[in-house]
Amino acid sequence: MLPIEDLLKLPSFQSAKSPLSVQLPNHYINTVVIAPSLNVKEWGTEKTLAILPSHIFEKATPVELSLFFSDANQSGVSIFVCPKTPTLSHVIHAFQNHGDLRNNVLFLVDKDIPLTDIRKEVQLKLLEDSQQKFAQYRSIHSTFMSFGLKTPTFLESLLFFRERIGFQVSLWNKQNNKWWSTDVDFNQFKVIQRQEVPTRLPNLYQVELRVVQYAFLPHATESQLHISLPEINDENYSLIIHHLKDKIFSEEDWIVIENAVYYFQTEVAKLEAVRKNELQYKNDLVNQLLRGNAKNKKDLIEKAARFQLLPEEQYRVIVCNLIDNQKENQSASKQKLQMSQFMMTMRVEFKQIVYMQQRGQVVFIMENKSDELLKKKFQRILNVLQKDPYFDSTHMNISISNPGEVTDIPKNYLTALGIQRIMKMLKERNQVSTYNDLGVYQFFINSPNLTHFEDAIPPKLLKMHKKEPELTQTLKTFLDHNQNYKKTSEILYVHPKTVRYRMEKIRNDYGFDAEDPQKTLRTRLSLQLLNFLDDE
Repeated sequence: MLPIEDLLKLPSFQSAKSPLSVQLPNHYINTVVIAPSLNVKEWGTEKTLAILPSHIFEKATPVELSLFFSDANQSGVSIFVCPKTPTLSHVIHAFQNHGDLRNNVLFLVDKDIPLTDIRKEVQLKLLEDSQQKFAQYRSIHSTFMSFGLKTPTFLESLLFFRERIGFQVSLWNKQNNKWWSTDVDFNQFKVIQRQEVPTRLPNLYQVELRVVQYAFLPHATESQLHISLPEINDENYSLIIHHLKDKIFSEEDWIVIENAVYYFQTEVAKLEAVRKNELQYKNDLVNQLLRGNAKNKKDLIEKAARFQLLPEEQYRVIVCNLIDNQKENQSASKQKLQMSQFMMTMRVEFKQIVYMQQRGQVVFIMENKSDELLKKKFQRILNVLQKDPYFDSTHMNISISNPGEVTDIPKNYLTALGIQRIMKMLKERNQVSTYNDLGVYQFFINSPNLTHFEDAIPPKLLKMHKKEPELTQTLKTFLDHNQNYKKTSEILYVHPKTVRYRMEKIRNDYGFDAEDPQKTLRTRLSLQLLNFLDDE
């Protein structure tokens, strides 16, 4: 790419002048063409220097000239070069009225200079410039690669980048709001305005010039270059160059920036790969502990000791399920953000935790505290997350096992999972439940499935549920609302007479007696069992 100032140093341009008194734009060209016609769409490309022979204007009308310069702007043509002739005034007039004077420039050159010589001279200069830039790129790239072989930290890498770009720089992880910076004062800022910047980086990288207000400079606005790196493992990182003022980056600066972007992208990928492997390894170890995958009691105690879980202490197993109400719309990145927010909130309440993280679920092993204290802490966590926009369509259920020794962890894990199953069957949302909260449902907790409970349901009720499920629904609603016909009809969106008809049918065909308290209680329990069986 050849800047205008270098173009004007060429012999063919020694006498070149712009007929308009305008400031030359800070533009580059990367190709040159002798325009064969006024049809720019045939030959015009971005950052082109267009040499315009006099003959293409000889019979051009004002409308054709205005259309020519308008199309040239849209095609991205940067510079126009015309031989200086006495009849050129109408071309200058058209450029002045229809050209983009902020981004384009028109040069007039000596008419005796062959246009092919101008093209050849510019092409040679472009080739020379390209070779120099390639050598420069290789040198800078080699410098970054050699530095990377030293396995530096992120901060050491940022300091290295700062030396080459001349500004304070930061790397930011959006999900965890984690910063690595050459100056921490620049970590706090408010974005006032943003503008996308075209670069040679692939479209995977979003580059913005931002106007910001730094917290330590509250009465001034500054600019920064913000480069979003491609997502890795649902994590978003950005490379930021701070406090630019009115800096205009040179070609060499952009080569440094491009190499820094690729370098940090590689380093971030390495970090995330290590994190993923470490998380998977830890998950595997905790999973073995929770499932009791050990040769014997001693082996289980040794596995627990890796997480500083001691045989003389008491521990609880807590299962936290994140359930999205719009599963079809939930993205992997949203799940990752939710899990990240949840874990950060957890660490505010609990300083030392051992956990296994799975899709939509986290299982914790933590020191024993009272039911009351644990429920209070987890309720605070739920209250915080319910106000978070990331959880607008998500609810959570948290189940807490009884306390037990290290060797009881596998049994308590099954208990916590069982509590979750009961909470799901009861359609609970954003609740914290302990084993003691279950009451009569403790009888169901250790059942891998509930199909054998069909034997406890009266045959007539089971038959009614299978043949006429609307009658089962009516009966349950009727009992849940104190046998109130009007309330039942409102909830079921039917007429009260319909409810009376159905209840009469239930009495006559299936023997239900609403006047007998013992039978009513038995029917309520049977209806709840039917509800469980339906969920199974």
